[in-house]
Order: sequence, then C-alpha cells, then structure tokens
Amino acid sequence: MQADFKKQSWSVPLSYSIYSNETGSPVRLTRGFTEINSLGEVQVKFDKEYPEGSVLFANFAQTGVYRSLYDDRTYRYIIDWLEADLEFSPAVERAGLISDIFAMTFTGRLTDPTIALEVLKILKKETNILVWDSALKEMENLKDIFALYPTYGPLVEFQTGLIENVLNIVGWTEKSKDESEHHLKGMLRARLLGEAVRNNHKATVEKALEYFKLIKAGQADKVPVSPDVFGAIYDAGIIYGDLSDYEFILEKYLASTFAPDQQLYLHALAATKTPYLQGRTLALAISGAVRKQDIQLLISQVATLSPVGHITTWLFMMENWEKLTEVFDGGDFGKFSELLKNVVASFTKPYLISEAERLFVQQADPKFYIPPGAKVAVLKGLETAKQLLAWRGLYGEQVAKWLGSQ
Repeated sequence: MQADFKKQSWSVPLSYSIYSNETGSPVRLTRGFTEINSLGEVQVKFDKEYPEGSVLFANFAQTGVYRSLYDDRTYRYIIDWLEADLEFSPAVERAGLISDIFAMTFTGRLTDPTIALEVLKILKKETNILVWDSALKEMENLKDIFALYPTYGPLVEFQTGLIENVLNIVGWTEKSKDESEHHLKGMLRARLLGEAVRNNHKATVEKALEYFKLIKAGQADKVPVSPDVFGAIYDAGIIYGDLSDYEFILEKYLASTFAPDQQLYLHALAATKTPYLQGRTLALAISGAVRKQDIQLLISQVATLSPVGHITTWLFMMENWEKLTEVFDGGDFGKFSELLKNVVASFTKPYLISEAERLFVQQADPKFYIPPGAKVAVLKGLETAKQLLAWRGLYGEQVAKWLGSQ
C-alpha cells in the first residue's frame, strides 16, 4: 500500500545561504542552519523579507543527504556567478550542485537538459579534484547514454575542451613549491590526463606515446613525470599502439609483484578499444593470473572504458557464465551481483535490455543458473538502463543541438 505523503514525518537538516542578485554579482545576505521537523511538505519561513531576485542555496556546503531542485532562473544566476568567480561558492557546494543538477535532469524533474551542460562550462577554470570527480561521473553517464549514437563524438569533443584548459594549468609535472598542494593536484593531473588520452586529445596522446616509447625501450628513467601519471602513459600505449604494446604491458603485469603497479597495468589492458583485445583482457580476469579481489574491477573497467566495452563484456559473461559463477562462489556473489548490475545499467540498446529480461526476469532458459541476488541486481540495472534509454528518447535531440552550437 502506498504511504500517505501528508502523514510522513520529516526531519530535515537545512543549511542555507541567501544571495542578492541586484547588481548582477552575488552578494551574500545571510546564511544559517535549522532543523526542520514537519509532516508532509516542508516549508521554511524567514523573519525578514529579502529583495526580489534573491537566490537561496539549500543544503549549502552539503550538510544533508538530499537533493536540491531550483527553478530555471535560479540555475542561470548560479551558473553566471560561477563563470565569473568560482570561489564565491566552496568546492563541496560546486560538486554537490553538479551532482544535483544531473540527478534532477536524468530523473526528468529538470526538463531542460542544456542547464546540466551549461553548468559543466565552469570546469574550464576548475582545479579542485572533488568537483572534477563529481563532474566526470556525470559525464560518463552521458557518454554511456550516447555511446552508440552520433552524439557521442561531439560530447567527447565538448568534454575534451573542458579538460584541455585545466591541463594547461596542471601540466604533466608538478611545478608548485607548495607541497600541501601536491597530493590533490597529482590526483587531478592523473585523472584528467587519463580522460584526455581516452578522448584522443592530440597533444596529450602525442606526449604520452613519446613517454611510452621510452618506457618500452627500457629508458623509464628518462620520463620526467611523477608516478601518478604513468597510468595515462600506459593507457595511451595500449589504446593507440599495436599488439606488441599490449603484450609489453601484459608481460609487465605478469612480472610485477607491487599491487599499485599491477592496478595501472590492468587498467591499461582494460582500456583497449579493440574488441579481440578486450576479450583477451576479460579472459585474463578469470585465468587465475588476477587476484580475486581485482577481478570485479577489471571486468567493470573493460565494460566502461570504451563505447563498445559493455557489449564485449556482456557477450563474454554469457559465454563464460559457468566459469564466472565458480570464480565468484564462496561468499563473493555480492561482488558478482554488483558487476552484473553495472554492466546491465550501461545498456542503451533495446535488444540488450530484452535479452537480460529474458534470462534473468522471465527465466526463459531453465538450464541457466541464476546465483543468489543476481535477479535483483539485474532488475536494478534494467531500471537504470530503461530510464536512461527513455531520457535519450525525450532529450537526445536537444543535447545534440546544444553540442552542435558550441
């Protein structure tokens, strides 16, 4: 029975900050925090009136675990302010804003998808890893939605343009003398270089391949970068190299006993966009040469690091189902279910969705063994896939038109 919304008791920790827009620039009028206990709709009353056009930031600094939705006018104000001055809002708020906008966009509560795309433009000046992590997660969702469609190309170009400007700031090496910045900047550098490589950003790929050639020639000491960016170099060697480059990284992985290095090698092997090499990486995952705790991640990476990876991975899983259930047996079916959910959630073609429903929901094949939790995991994945498929049908043309205008 559906719960009566009006009888539900809510306890909401509301932090807020109110800004005036009378001058076209944000001027903070007040900020505060209150605990709201209410039945049904939550209403907030203030003891004074604020100028017309003022903007209220709810859940300011992300003190509560809930989403915030604003009207289109408010979003336009906020985006304009951030483009003029990122620092008027703290990094945690910028990250939360991006996450909230995309959550509201993908669920249809925000019906103008260009707002989500417009807010990403603030990334051209953004050097905070927290904000970039939030944005890249949402951009990956967008790329998944359009992975097998013409819009994918312009979307990648748009993302690369955002990354390029920041790469000019952080570069390949650390130049700041302030050591307190090194760790977070190193994380940002590694993340953005990896994205630029996978997006085929010309300057980044050329430099990465130059370094890869030195490493392959046994001259790693001549590569003047910190260890945190070696992953981008290895990825470039695999993505834009040949079979010998794949074999080189595979040999380095098999010879390595240092877990962090192993992770970099496996990520590179998973990053290949060549289907038969994707198949080799997936076969490696269940060959016994990969630590059990790394198998789920490796298979997931093959599924997500290229536009067609989810198809290769799904076919591999179906062809090696019995072996996979053996590998994840013994208390690891939770990891297997999570893997299955994520692969199914990336489906954007109706026939893939239908096949997953046939096997796991309708259970049309009585000989097909379904481990504990697998059906629920597939149902969750299907829910996401259907939602994003429907979203593309509703808003795909608007997204394509906006990207074409940039």
